[in-house]
Amino acid sequence: MKSGALEMKPWQISHLQKYMVQGVFFTATIGLSVAGLPKVATSTLIVFKSLTTMLTSCTEMCLGLAIFSRREHAALTASFLGSVLYASQDAYYDAAAYQLFLLVALVNCGLSTYERKVVLVVDQTPVGCSCYKNVISVPLLLIAAVMNDEFRIFFEVVYVTPVYIYMGLMVTTCFGFGLSLCYATLYRLTAATTVLVTSNVNRIVTAICGNHIFDEHTSPWAGVGVFVSLCGSLVYTFEKSKMDFLEPKAIGVIVAACCAVVLLVMS
Repeated sequence: MKSGALEMKPWQISHLQKYMVQGVFFTATIGLSVAGLPKVATSTLIVFKSLTTMLTSCTEMCLGLAIFSRREHAALTASFLGSVLYASQDAYYDAAAYQLFLLVALVNCGLSTYERKVVLVVDQTPVGCSCYKNVISVPLLLIAAVMNDEFRIFFEVVYVTPVYIYMGLMVTTCFGFGLSLCYATLYRLTAATTVLVTSNVNRIVTAICGNHIFDEHTSPWAGVGVFVSLCGSLVYTFEKSKMDFLEPKAIGVIVAACCAVVLLVMS
């Protein structure tokens, strides 16, 4: 099947069977995240993203899926310790939410490691792999919706919900598929840990936006924790890409990271 960039090879039942585990992991991640998100600040997600990255790197090493240098280990550790510093200064700390996101981190570790492994053995394009994951996940999410009586609630508000909400949902659906496609492509090219580190960097932008939209505030020491975590992610990225710290690109990225953290603290 071909349609420009949306190219897929013929689907196989054996492929769907391999994606069953990933579909369960993916559904669990969504369910736990939805339950925990209203209770924490947007920037708090950085903590658990870093924890997921650390857990995934350890898992990949144990399974022989990736090898990391000492500098890469140090960078990942620094990123995690920065997250711990943030958590110790988190003004929006909620024990129940932290427990939920701890489960999210564990599930995401399994999801990322398994996805990296399965995309290497399944003879399918990234688009096909993304479709496999969503085809498995949708029925599971529908079952969860029925169990939580969400369809009744939906039909009660469907006619009074503003149109822009539905438009926003459509836009996020498109972005979500694009993100899934990017991950499926990246997992073919590099280790799951590297993919997670890359996704950690965008969390700083998400945190800044969240502070403005939801009127959240980050204390200076929590900002220092975010900065240390971000620097660890950047050092890992530079090490993987063999980029010198004195190169103009590297200096520009570091300056941008400093500005981003300042914006986060001041927002």
